[in-house]
Amino acid sequence: MGFIAKQKNANGNVSLYFASAYWDTQAKGARQSRKYLGQLDVQTGELIKSRKVDEFVAEELAALKKAGIAYKGRISPHPGRKSSQVRKVSASMLREWRSVEFGRVAILRELGRRSGLIQALEEGFGKDDAAEILAASIFECAEGGALYRVGDWAEDTILNEEKVALSSSNLARLVESVGASSE
Repeated sequence: MGFIAKQKNANGNVSLYFASAYWDTQAKGARQSRKYLGQLDVQTGELIKSRKVDEFVAEELAALKKAGIAYKGRISPHPGRKSSQVRKVSASMLREWRSVEFGRVAILRELGRRSGLIQALEEGFGKDDAAEILAASIFECAEGGALYRVGDWAEDTILNEEKVALSSSNLARLVESVGASSE
């Protein structure tokens, strides 16, 4: 008569084994053999059968039932299939496929254009600096985060297509020039 042994792994998963005792005639003593069955789904309490296990015998199914572990035929996924497709996608393809935020940025940019803000910024600071100031302003209105994060945010918005340079050094220079300008 065998029983189900649970073994918690370092990564938090619980492995299930069917353990059974037998008499070893050479060693003249009792021994235990273990057969790996699969992983325990801790959320459902169900066994996820290993792909390496053929089928369960009646004694193993009875031991699972006695231990209160359900088995509904779930098999663990193949370990290599998920990542093989991801590795084949190049970085240039990912840039083409990326979805960017358009809504809030487009609305705030249109409001800036209609109110004359963009024109005033271009007259006061030049076209390049005006685009950077506008991008930082839209970031503050939309996200309200720390200004050093505006570069990463702009990469995920429609502003990325305008090639606005929002690195840390450019932002420091921009803030300094805006603060020093009396105009």
